[in-house]
Amino acid sequence: MLNNIKNLDTSSGFTVLENGNVAVTVVVAGELITKKSDIFSKLIGWYKNGRYCHVETIIGNNWISARLKDGVHIKQLEELRSNYDYFTLDNIIVTMEQLEKIDRFLGSIKEAKYDWLGIFGAQILPLKYDDGKSYFCSEISILLLQLFLVEPVLGLKSEEIDPNREIEIISKIASKIKSQG
Repeated sequence: MLNNIKNLDTSSGFTVLENGNVAVTVVVAGELITKKSDIFSKLIGWYKNGRYCHVETIIGNNWISARLKDGVHIKQLEELRSNYDYFTLDNIIVTMEQLEKIDRFLGSIKEAKYDWLGIFGAQILPLKYDDGKSYFCSEISILLLQLFLVEPVLGLKSEEIDPNREIEIISKIASKIKSQG
C-alpha cells in the first residue's frame, strides 16, 4: 500500500489503517545550545533569546533537516542525540494522498541549499524574504508539519518561525520523550 512512497523509509513509524489512511509518528527535535555549540548556533539562541539553536523533524525512520554545511537532507534515523529535546506527535492520521504529497515535497527539496538569505532576511531583519528554493531548519520543519495538518502551525509563515518559537508551539501539543538539557 505504501509502494508509491519513494523518498521516505516507511519500514517503521507508519501504520496503514483499515480505512486506507495512515497513522504516522512525527517527532520535532530541538537542539539545545551548549558550551560545545558553534558561534553561529550561540548567536541564534542569543538573538532569539532562547534555549534552542536548531530543529529537525523525524518522520518514522527519517531524519529531515536543513543544516548550514550541507543544506537539506533526509537520512536514516540513528540513535537520538544527547544535546536535543524531543517532542513526539503520535498517530497523526493522514490520507494516502497527503502522504504522497509529503513524499513528493521531500523529493523536490532533497539536497536543496541552506537558505542563508532567508535566515537573515526573515529571522534577523524584518524583510519577509523567502526564495522558495532553499530552506533553513525551522522553515522546513514547519512546512512538513503543515503538510501533516498539525493544527497550531496551519496559517503560519514558515520562514518567520525560529527554532525557539517552533518548540514553544509544538511543546503545547506534543509529549516530551527525551531531554538531556
